[in-house]
Amino acid sequence: MPLIEQRAEVINNEVTEPVEGQGEMILLVDDEEDVCDIVSEVLRGFGYTVLAAYNGEKALEVYKINHDKINLIITDLIMPVMGGLELLAKVRQINENVPVIAVTGSDKNNELNAAIHLEHFQVIRKPYAFDALSKLIHDTISH
Repeated sequence: MPLIEQRAEVINNEVTEPVEGQGEMILLVDDEEDVCDIVSEVLRGFGYTVLAAYNGEKALEVYKINHDKINLIITDLIMPVMGGLELLAKVRQINENVPVIAVTGSDKNNELNAAIHLEHFQVIRKPYAFDALSKLIHDTISH
């Protein structure tokens, strides 16, 4: 569950403050509907526009329709129907430069090794603090 009560420490042991968005559109993908709904609500509170999908297959449909408006994809890696890395591969056929943040609680199968060299690709591990996520979103979209 990505919700934690305390703030996460980030680079240089500095606690970050949430970074506000400017209406950028994020496609959020997580098969845990409660998690997806909560994270969507928090991101909207940070000033982002959020499209949510509960699996990679549905996310791909949403991306195909809105790819020219989506600034960032945040996707869980391990999901039924279509996982995050498969989604990433299909999305990159449409736009090879779309920024992606992969969310993972574990990487038992070393799936990230195949994707770690990709450009415009970041990883955040569960559990994460929302202020750390907001900074990562800002940094990823800005590059």
